[in-house]
Amino acid sequence: MYGCSGHGSYVLDYETFRKKLIYIESFAKISSPTQSGKLLYKFADRFYVQWESMKKFYPDALYCGYIY
Repeated sequence: MYGCSGHGSYVLDYETFRKKLIYIESFAKISSPTQSGKLLYKFADRFYVQWESMKKFYPDALYCGYIY
């Protein structure tokens, strides 16, 4: 199990369990990426951002708007 301490997010070894990795970037991040986001972007099957401005850091991310 891998942990990302800043947001309490945990990612199981998804390849071992043949699961999809879905990541939602923090709503609090408007102008810079999180460390966990930078790490997991290349591995995520689906990567969501909650601010359109974050698409400049994660060009293939899906913008979903405010989800909380």
